[in-house]
Amino acid sequence: MGKPGTGLRDVTALTSKIIERPAFRRAVRQARYGTSFQPWADGVGMRLSGLHAYDMGAYLKGVLAGWGIDERDPCADIRLVQFCLSLPTGLYRRDGVPRALARSAFTDRLPPEIYQERRKGVPLADWHQVIVAFQGELREAVETLSNIKELAGIIDTERLKAELSLLPEDGWNDRGAIENRYGCALVRGIATGYFVKKAVRQN
Repeated sequence: MGKPGTGLRDVTALTSKIIERPAFRRAVRQARYGTSFQPWADGVGMRLSGLHAYDMGAYLKGVLAGWGIDERDPCADIRLVQFCLSLPTGLYRRDGVPRALARSAFTDRLPPEIYQERRKGVPLADWHQVIVAFQGELREAVETLSNIKELAGIIDTERLKAELSLLPEDGWNDRGAIENRYGCALVRGIATGYFVKKAVRQN
């Protein structure tokens, strides 16, 4: 997540002390993590970076173990991935037309309202409902994390407490500031904190 012009402070609960460390900055650069969230000049490289950033196999096995759901994603077929990566980037926006490849490929297969669609889908569009419904539990979680000495100076728990005290009533579909504050900084901050909590055996 993150829009062009977004900085690390907008999407993470890390303290300024950590973000400003030279070693942290070097690690970010080495990981090729774009702190400005601008698209790369190398579109294929950007896609490969995204594919290499996550181990979806481990994630899907976790879903299977935790909930008994054996997920399958046809878009993850290696042949399809290799085909898409082999195509010249210009085909995706030929003559300035967005989704040019999909438009030309499906003109005779789908109704115009489908292949000419200009809106973008939003994964997990109801993500905010979970935060609102479990805000009490989230406050307790942040309070717990604020008492773990190993997290002092790493996770800005005071900021997380402030964000939870200012939950907006609407505007959750704003793919900018609100999603950065709650979908990124809050959720990732708590998840990271609980990872550390388990690592230091305070579960």
